[in-house]
Amino acid sequence: MKMSSAANKPTILWAILGALFLVFFLYVIYSANQGTLPFFIRRLYLFPGGDKLGHFVLLGIASFFANQVLYPRHFLVFGKGFFVGTLIVLVAITAEEISQMFLAHRTFDLLDLSFSYLGIIAGDVAARTLKKA
Repeated sequence: MKMSSAANKPTILWAILGALFLVFFLYVIYSANQGTLPFFIRRLYLFPGGDKLGHFVLLGIASFFANQVLYPRHFLVFGKGFFVGTLIVLVAITAEEISQMFLAHRTFDLLDLSFSYLGIIAGDVAARTLKKA
């Protein structure tokens, strides 16, 4: 498959940015599991919907980076193309949210998961838009 522009080609920059975000994201999950969220994340809980906004933004960025790094890997379902990066993030965050049922400092929340899914979709759309540019 021939790619039409530099934006369509995975680069070392996307890989580095994606890896750095992955480390940050895993740190947030680990600290939440320990009940020791960093101050800048805890501040999201100070206003209504802040937690949901955090889910949306973090998962949107994760989906975007995953798709930038793994592009053009995709698969077809009923003739519709789905990015592998989107699927990986979707499965991982679903498992992470479900795991909260078994952790003392965490609480499973279907609304959190819903905002995570919306963020994943937004990240997918952003990646597709950049690929068309």
